[in-house]
Amino acid sequence: MGNDGFSSIMALLVATLVLVIAVFIIFLASMEHQIIYSNADNLQAYYLSEGKIFMALYKDEYYNDQLLPRLETYIKYGRLSPFYDPYIRLKEEDLIEGDKFNTITTRFYYKNNRNYVDLITSSNYRGINSEVVARIIILNDLFELGHSIISRENISGDQMEKYEYFFSHIEENIKIPATGNDILGMEVNDYDMINILRDTNKKMNIEFYRNGMEGPVKSQVLTKDEIFLLAKNNSSKPVRLTILSEEKADNLLLKGIIYIEGDLEILNDFEFHGILILNGGHLYIAPLVNFEVEGIVFMKDYIQDDSTIHARYNFDKIIKYGNYLPMFIYPKIELIKSN
Repeated sequence: MGNDGFSSIMALLVATLVLVIAVFIIFLASMEHQIIYSNADNLQAYYLSEGKIFMALYKDEYYNDQLLPRLETYIKYGRLSPFYDPYIRLKEEDLIEGDKFNTITTRFYYKNNRNYVDLITSSNYRGINSEVVARIIILNDLFELGHSIISRENISGDQMEKYEYFFSHIEENIKIPATGNDILGMEVNDYDMINILRDTNKKMNIEFYRNGMEGPVKSQVLTKDEIFLLAKNNSSKPVRLTILSEEKADNLLLKGIIYIEGDLEILNDFEFHGILILNGGHLYIAPLVNFEVEGIVFMKDYIQDDSTIHARYNFDKIIKYGNYLPMFIYPKIELIKSN
């Protein structure tokens, strides 16, 4: 009788232990299941926030209409106000059901000689919130290298691909933008020669020549010293731009952007403030003539004929006119992470 009672008690203890172990295993499995689902939901919330960042950068209606104007304004003025608030607003149709976070906050700053914007946004997925911050480099690397002249000879190998892409892109896409009253835009496509000439009355004129004619077929007075001159080579014969004055001792000054596919000839002392892009051809500077650039010079396949440009890197001059160029503002994600 005593042995039977002991056996019953032991059986009950073993059954209880087995039940406890089984319940514990079920509890662990349930917890693991919840953890897996929780991690999946956290990850999904993160991806939704990341997707909003990508929409701001790569979806035209958000980039062109909201982000790009803010980037241009910050680069030009160093601030957004009073022109824009710091928020990019997403349409409800681009959010999943239940996600009410429809804004991306922009935060601009300057660090380590680079201009940055942080894009910060959140998403909600099944009750889980995830905030993501993306650190974005705003400008094309080539403009912030600190080099006064950008050419094959003075950039490192890791920048060469960017240099080649810059020129191929700008050849196809450069155009005179809507400049308002800030700068005088001129596009030249069908002339052999262009003279920028200051006469004895101190007026700056631009003359256009075609088919080897001695006199200009068209001329106009430059009413501003800030210009965007786009001289493209649309024929087998390259265009030639000459800077000169009727008074030999004159010192000429222009500001803005000059892009030329052809030859550049400097016959008088000439100072240029801004961005000079020389895309194929010859550069000739007359003896004893001084040619100075404050800003930046891009050169591709250019022969200098023993001439020298005295160029000084000046970022203030660059950002004043850079917004008019494609590939100047060229946002690139440096880091993206949960905040």
